[in-house]
Amino acid sequence: MEGNLARWWSTVERQARVEADPVNPMLLFWELNSRLPQNAIVTADSGSAANYRSRGRTSRA
Repeated sequence: MEGNLARWWSTVERQARVEADPVNPMLLFWELNSRLPQNAIVTADSGSAANYRSRGRTSRA
């Protein structure tokens, strides 16, 4: 299970780092996560924003 989770986060990070113009929305959420306090609550509307947020790292593990 831990190996699968590590591979998942590796995949998500690779996808977030794909270059885009003007910005890869996945990168925005990937970078935001490390800058938020541990107890931060982030919400997103339905659609693409919710999808990108759901792929953000929600655990500091």
